[in-house]
Amino acid sequence: MKINKIILVILLCISATSYAQVGINTTEPTSTLDVNGTIRVRSMIVNEQANPRFVVGSDVNGNLINLELGDNLYIDGNVIRQRTYQTIGEVEIIDDSGNADDVNLVIWPGGTNSDRSVIKISPNSGGNLIITGIDVSGAGGPLLADGKTFYIMAVSGNIRFMSEDPNSAQENQFLLSGGAALIIEQYEMVQVMYDASLGAGTPGRWIIMSKN
Repeated sequence: MKINKIILVILLCISATSYAQVGINTTEPTSTLDVNGTIRVRSMIVNEQANPRFVVGSDVNGNLINLELGDNLYIDGNVIRQRTYQTIGEVEIIDDSGNADDVNLVIWPGGTNSDRSVIKISPNSGGNLIITGIDVSGAGGPLLADGKTFYIMAVSGNIRFMSEDPNSAQENQFLLSGGAALIIEQYEMVQVMYDASLGAGTPGRWIIMSKN
């Protein structure tokens, strides 16, 4: 009878603590398991065939959280690696005149090309194209567009980029060295970046970083 009472007490204790928070080196746990100190795991399961999408990190409060791997990161043999290839988007510009002002490349958050590092551009006429500016309103304005960087590739004909051309809104224009136009031929690329901090009183502009 005495043994049965002891077992009953143990069971009651287990059931009372099953849903409690447990603290190690702390009397006020804030999670199911709250460790005030370091953690050591003496053995880990290594699965070379696994295709994990998450790694474990921590927030500012020390809570362990899952961090999802993006498209440019992957795990190879339990080593996090970065993909070296580019992601490609496309835009067909419908303008029979061959001039494109305030071009919408759909590159801002929510756009189909928002995560693309190369944008292939072709006019619907299949000929040459003149671009006077790239629209930044989709980013919420010049300040939120600051630092946006990507490559532009000419698919058919050549593309001529005009410097500070008034046919596009001021904040959408290119700022080119000496005010000269830049031309890329078919299958060439140019890397551009938006700079919203060119100086006091100077609106943001698209800057040419490099031509490949």
